[in-house]
Amino acid sequence: MRNRLLIPAVFSLVCAWTSPSWAQSIVQHQKGTSTASAVTVAVSVTSTSAGNSLIACPANLGNRTVSGVTDNAAGGTNTYTQGVGSQDTQNNTTVGNVDCWYALNTSHGGATAITVTFSGAAGTFGKAVFFYEVAGFTTAAFDAAANLAGAGQGAGTTDTGAPVTTTSTKGFVVGIICSAAFVASNPASGNAFNAGGDTDGAVTGCAAASLISTTAAAHTPVWTDGASGRVFNSSTTAFKETAGGGGGTKQPPTQQMMGCCMAMNTRRELPRPTDASPVGAANEPAASPQISSIRRRPA
Repeated sequence: MRNRLLIPAVFSLVCAWTSPSWAQSIVQHQKGTSTASAVTVAVSVTSTSAGNSLIACPANLGNRTVSGVTDNAAGGTNTYTQGVGSQDTQNNTTVGNVDCWYALNTSHGGATAITVTFSGAAGTFGKAVFFYEVAGFTTAAFDAAANLAGAGQGAGTTDTGAPVTTTSTKGFVVGIICSAAFVASNPASGNAFNAGGDTDGAVTGCAAASLISTTAAAHTPVWTDGASGRVFNSSTTAFKETAGGGGGTKQPPTQQMMGCCMAMNTRRELPRPTDASPVGAANEPAASPQISSIRRRPA
């Protein structure tokens, strides 16, 4: 009798212990570059999923600002917002300007191209956009952003980017840098921003790196420059979870685990002998095939 009452409780503990804690994850990261006479740059991406968060970090050598970001998602473009504090204010054409825009908890999926439009007239200046699709948020929100505009010269070949302090233990952080030379290591060896990123070579001398954040703390991207003591611009933008857990269309629950827990909870409904009924084999419920190997100890 005691064993039959104990088993469901053990099953419940197993289910609670094995329940997943969803974390943020990068579905894809891509880059797009251009030196064509235009005012836009686009990046081709694998078809995005509704509910995920899309992050676009533009860079340019034309001393331009970003007028807007759009995509070609089914049902219309998602709405992109500039990260407050992400745009650097360096005004020259020798070091790329950096910025970060985002569309969180997207309403429309199926985007295969993200387009950035810069201010001013068409030109052959170097243009780039670094793109991330991030899953695992239930409700993502902008957390913080910072930039270093014309940060002076790097310490040798070490370029230390703009630090941000996150306020959530579930987050995603992206750092972007533009060097007057080029980025040789993205990120620098040993830096925590190693979740995924891209460099654009000589088009703008820029690169992007990312971090899956699990602590509410200061986070700083670091890169290795292709030349010593070069001027650079940098921008770092963080996003956070505002709900009680993770989510996103790219991280469904493990079906086997869910089925296991459902089966275990079902077994809790096994009938118990009444006080008026004799306890014996004739009054025991039929053994479940899935727990037929369990034997009760004699009373």
